[in-house]
Amino acid sequence: MKKNSLYQHTMFLVFFALTTILFAQNKIKTEANKDIVEYTNKEGLPTTNISNILQTHDGYIWLSGIEGTYRFNGYDFEEVGEEIGLPQMQNMYYDSTKNILYFASPKKFITFNGKEFKTYSEKDGYKINGLSGQVITFLDSDSKGRIWIGSSTPFIDKKFNGGLTKFENGKFSVLFDSTSFPLDNATALVETPYGDLIFASDGRNTQTNEGSHIALYKNGIFKKIDESAGVKLQNANIFPQNFSTSIDKYGNTWLAFTGIQTSGMVAKNTAGILMYDGSNFHQYTDFMDSLGKDKLPFAVYYSKQLGVKYSSPHFQFPMNYSLLKINPFMNSVAGNGNHLMFL
Repeated sequence: MKKNSLYQHTMFLVFFALTTILFAQNKIKTEANKDIVEYTNKEGLPTTNISNILQTHDGYIWLSGIEGTYRFNGYDFEEVGEEIGLPQMQNMYYDSTKNILYFASPKKFITFNGKEFKTYSEKDGYKINGLSGQVITFLDSDSKGRIWIGSSTPFIDKKFNGGLTKFENGKFSVLFDSTSFPLDNATALVETPYGDLIFASDGRNTQTNEGSHIALYKNGIFKKIDESAGVKLQNANIFPQNFSTSIDKYGNTWLAFTGIQTSGMVAKNTAGILMYDGSNFHQYTDFMDSLGKDKLPFAVYYSKQLGVKYSSPHFQFPMNYSLLKINPFMNSVAGNGNHLMFL
């Protein structure tokens, strides 16, 4: 399952949560007597292929995906910034503390401070690695204010056909190869409580996810976390941290891996759960033997109970720690009533 699909076709819920003045034909009343308003192409929704939705301080709701970027004013969907190519942007990020919007496409990078747009192209140092047909998979920042732009080239089985670009202090750093960025087709990042960054990828082949390892960025150096590091897990799912937290109260970061497909089957030990404690990675795959072959971990978040939800089919049930065979540290966590829920 692709990460973006989680957000597609759910815009009516997001709009209800973010704005109160909506006008459309289809309305559903909630128990609190609030309106959930559904928008389709008939009501002016320009696309249903949406991977990112956010609201700025001025109340506008912005939507972006591979088919473009749009703004919703409570009444209409607008194509703003047509003269600078803003409607063609494929992804965005909002720094609410600085009130700055960042937009990216394979050919252009745009910032907006609420008053004016600033554009960057290749002549300004902006460049995205990848072959023809590449797309922007994520746009995010870290606690040091660096902006990271990930790209992927779908349906091509070739090394380094997507990559990573960093925007820091007004300058771009394009990370091209295994010496500067060791992954193919970057898809997401998560920052740990220790300031380290973990990047995920779609692998060399975006259809089978072969080679979809993660990479750790620590002290300015990238390290691929693969078999050489004792980790066989592949195809990690990382979600925005304001959507779901995967960090427990001890500062451990947890990730779910759905694995890679070989001959219609998930390759052994490529699906499971990975934990990073700030120094080392710990993988858990034994519990998969107790589950059906069609059930794969999809996401991890911290809660007060332990549960598992799988990407195919959607299924959830309580689960004992004994199935995970987790180390004594986690047994002590369970004894205190604090658990990890695997969704």
